[in-house]
Amino acid sequence: DCFADLRALVDEGVLAYPYSTRELVNIVKHVQQYPGDSVLDVLNNVLAFDSHNTQLMQTLVGVFHKHGLPIVKTKPAVKS
Repeated sequence: DCFADLRALVDEGVLAYPYSTRELVNIVKHVQQYPGDSVLDVLNNVLAFDSHNTQLMQTLVGVFHKHGLPIVKTKPAVKS
């Protein structure tokens, strides 16, 4: 479970903020209310505050990718 891994990282002192069931419930509620929004967009919105911290984002990206959730948008290739 992705959020269990995040919680374990808090317990280990790797993360300071305990991403929790609250964030998960808010993600699910948002997707239910706005089915046109992708889970990727919703996850990125939840994590937007932390996006300035490169080391933190690398940790979060690793955890989410481990669980099949690519939280980093890739930019489309520019055609010349």
